[in-house]
Amino acid sequence: LAGFEGKNFISIDKLSNEELRGLLDLSKKYRDTYGKKSTVDPTTAPKPLTGKSVSMIFQKRSTRTRVSTETGMNLLGGQSLFLGPSDIQLGVNESMRDTALVLSRFNSIVLARV
Repeated sequence: LAGFEGKNFISIDKLSNEELRGLLDLSKKYRDTYGKKSTVDPTTAPKPLTGKSVSMIFQKRSTRTRVSTETGMNLLGGQSLFLGPSDIQLGVNESMRDTALVLSRFNSIVLARV
């Protein structure tokens, strides 16, 4: 999965069978380590996203996406930054391209729910 670094992830339709299988295997590993049925102490569990951050752009409310992303980043050692409509106005004062470039400079991941 190291080949994903620096690439855009828009849809699973763009993944090869091998890439999709790798993501599913990693998801299962994380669920087993960090999920509700895990016997691992969350305070001592590995934190593979330490030093990583995600900017989450939401034009509309999305409780499940926001909560699952913030919780996952926290469990894995990363930080999340919520940007709602009152925080960022896509295409108004700055172009979408400029916004994407700025956010990608300062964050490991940019999640957009627009």
